[in-house]
Amino acid sequence: MSGTHILEKGQPTMTQTILVVDDVPIARTFNSTALQAAGYDVLEAEDGQQALQYLDGRPIAAVVCDFQMPHMNGLEFVRAVRANAQYQSLPVLMLSAEGNAQTIKETTAAGATLWIAKPVSRSQLLASIKRMLEPMA
Repeated sequence: MSGTHILEKGQPTMTQTILVVDDVPIARTFNSTALQAAGYDVLEAEDGQQALQYLDGRPIAAVVCDFQMPHMNGLEFVRAVRANAQYQSLPVLMLSAEGNAQTIKETTAAGATLWIAKPVSRSQLLASIKRMLEPMA
């Protein structure tokens, strides 16, 4: 059957775009490559300020964001995203090697959807994205 694709449960049914925000090139590439291999389109940004430029009306399905970044950290980025009416419900997965309980609580209260400690495995990243994108039951 030419042109017919059978999708496994949990695979994107149409191409969804994930914004990957990380100031460390190897981490950004790892996350982007894993997401692309799973069928997602990916936009990359080096920091929160650059990432905000992508939130210009284009459809973004979710964000994968490092917490510790120059110019604008993950908490500041989440607050800026939530201040934009169009992206108030945009799922944001926060990643950090240095998250303490207070930072996690504050970032989650500001609007981060999930928080994962680095290092993150490919399967952990994809499962978290799938979890955030699944419709609420």
